[in-house]
Amino acid sequence: MWLQLECLVPAAAELRGIAIKIKAAKKKLEEEKLEKINVTDNDAKIMKHKDGSLKPSYNGQIAVDDKEQVIVAADLVTYTNDLNQVDPMIQLIWATMGYKPTILLADAGYFSYDNIDLLNQIGTDSYIPDNFFRVEERGKNKYFPKSMFRFDKENDCYYCPAGITMPFKWIQKRDDEPNLSQYIGDHCSICVLKNACTKAKKRIISRDPREHLMEDMRKKLRTDEGKELYQERMSTVEPVFGQMKQNRGFTEFLLRGENKAKVEFLIMCTVHNIEKIAGFLKRKAKDVKEVLQKGISGCHIENIGEIKANCADKISFLSGNGGEIGFFQLDLKIKSFFC
Repeated sequence: MWLQLECLVPAAAELRGIAIKIKAAKKKLEEEKLEKINVTDNDAKIMKHKDGSLKPSYNGQIAVDDKEQVIVAADLVTYTNDLNQVDPMIQLIWATMGYKPTILLADAGYFSYDNIDLLNQIGTDSYIPDNFFRVEERGKNKYFPKSMFRFDKENDCYYCPAGITMPFKWIQKRDDEPNLSQYIGDHCSICVLKNACTKAKKRIISRDPREHLMEDMRKKLRTDEGKELYQERMSTVEPVFGQMKQNRGFTEFLLRGENKAKVEFLIMCTVHNIEKIAGFLKRKAKDVKEVLQKGISGCHIENIGEIKANCADKISFLSGNGGEIGFFQLDLKIKSFFC
């Protein structure tokens, strides 16, 4: 009988712990009006990973310089996409470096009219494709893409691929976004290109008043300079998460809760930077101990200063796993200069 009671004590304690977790999860579910919640980690959000699976995850963000692969800003958030991460990451870069990046590269997950407008206002030359840019570049559209329709600002109309005018018809009102202007083809029924253009009776083109920002960005990305700059992401920001996973075995979070997981993520970023700085000093044939001693005594560290100067040139964004980092398995999707 005593043996049975002793066995029941730890089982009862475990059940009480589970009950406390369930109670806390239920409270958070009701307070934040969530549809789902993870009992193990209430802060983690269910996010879609590269393999199509849905897992409790965090969205890891990093900004990396173009010369030394030094992480100049990092954060861990619970947002399932990266649209709202440009401004916070710029603020983190500014806090770290003391000035904003001159050039910023990021993938389509960071594209929004608000983000492009913000970067233009602060004088940062950005290269961020929209979600449909790559699709159109590959020619994968079933029908004529919108880019094949030429907008005439002066006459407030579009010209379709057949050269026929599509006049402005009406305004489509939206609650949280600027209203859209609607342009409709009146002669689609007799057009020889109709089957390649639309299956509807008439082709309709919607235009956002901020659409010129996207058009200007596409023009930049199609230039030789734009192509070369954007290609640099492949060898600057994208390898960083791969190095964390493969070289340092960071395949899962050991801690639970957003604050603790963020500390763990920032520690991994610090480890990455230490390795990059050590490699930099080695290439410069400088003794690490000597440099550290000079730094401790307050002397100027030329090498570290050079890395800092390098970091201010071009910054790439990237987010983990399409921006998510699962805390059970770190499945990273490399997406941008903000990594």
